[in-house]
Amino acid sequence: MYMKYFVNDVAPILFAKNHAHVFLKQVVNLAFLYQQVRNPILGIAATHRSCKLDHELSSVRELNPAYRDSITYRARSKLSEYPQCSDEIELLSVLLSVMMEILVGDSLDWFQLLQRAYRILERCGGILSLTNDKDDQLKLISVQLFCYLDFVSSLSTCNPPYIEMQQMNQFETSYNISESLEEFDIEGLVDESLLSNTEINSRFVSSLLSDSDTSNILKIELGFKFGIAGDIFKIMGKISALASLRKLRGRDSKYDIEFDRFASEIEMKLQNWDVPEEINFENISDFQRTQYALALQWACFLRLHQIRYGYNRDDSRPKGCLVNILQAIESIPEGSQLESGLMVPLILAGSVASREDDRRVILKRMRNISGTLKFPYIQRFEMLLMRIWERDSLDGNFVNWAAVRYYEFPGLVMF
Repeated sequence: MYMKYFVNDVAPILFAKNHAHVFLKQVVNLAFLYQQVRNPILGIAATHRSCKLDHELSSVRELNPAYRDSITYRARSKLSEYPQCSDEIELLSVLLSVMMEILVGDSLDWFQLLQRAYRILERCGGILSLTNDKDDQLKLISVQLFCYLDFVSSLSTCNPPYIEMQQMNQFETSYNISESLEEFDIEGLVDESLLSNTEINSRFVSSLLSDSDTSNILKIELGFKFGIAGDIFKIMGKISALASLRKLRGRDSKYDIEFDRFASEIEMKLQNWDVPEEINFENISDFQRTQYALALQWACFLRLHQIRYGYNRDDSRPKGCLVNILQAIESIPEGSQLESGLMVPLILAGSVASREDDRRVILKRMRNISGTLKFPYIQRFEMLLMRIWERDSLDGNFVNWAAVRYYEFPGLVMF
């Protein structure tokens, strides 16, 4: 039942029309052969069905069997006792489990699973090695899913994406740690002895993959239909890398200089970025495309400002970013396909919005997206915003929303 539901109801929501058939042809066929591929797909389908039933059930007395099913399939997908299979099948199954956990948003299992996927990729020879085989659709799908999930999740972890990490042998860098605490700027949270000079230096060195390498990989474009599109991935990955460096400021003037240089480089890239012509939405006017780009762009400007200068929402820059984000969002009609791609701008706008009118607009749009997509992570982001706003009386204009997300909603990934 859930496999059919995934094909007919969930896949059209997850993937653009011209990509869904590629995914279904390659992956669903494998799901009938391999339980480790089948279970996360059924888990995604049951999770969506459970949310849909929550919207449809007229009485609280009516039971929702899909919820129990979703829990069952999520548990099964993380078993390690599956029969031995190829690295390609194992990688795909792990990435599907990452996708499943992100769409639920209530645990950090996706973080550990993504680390596991990265180790499998290394075992297979690395990302570039897999993408060299242009005729192997399964490898391309797995690489694209990894890159997509890697870049998207990095905005929430405040760690550089795996694909951006320096892997040259001369740097003995260890990134197999939990989510970075450095960005939150809270005394005593970081053991500074853990940051060796080689690690500090390596973070300022360009990644093993060039901009063109990453862009070419991302142009495979098999990500979520409602996510972020195009080379903005690369810029958001750099913002996350910058966040991981924030705690280094003040130790040495050379790090201050490098931090500011890196931040200015990101800002320049943001200023020059434009939404690509081919995005995962059909029949979108040029005006709506422009507004969508502006909403994403100003959300990134706001996040960049928070990392460089802190969380005072009374500063002129956050105020200006908020106005521009909301103007762009209001220019996109409710119910538009593009509305479901506005989660990141809505979350960033919500992090600095203090007027009740602005907050109502943000919540209304977020609830529209929740009704369209019907995945639980969106409802949890609404809970996150409410929790951030509850801290007005405690923190005033200096609410560190990233710390609230880290401690109270650790499973959430913005996309």
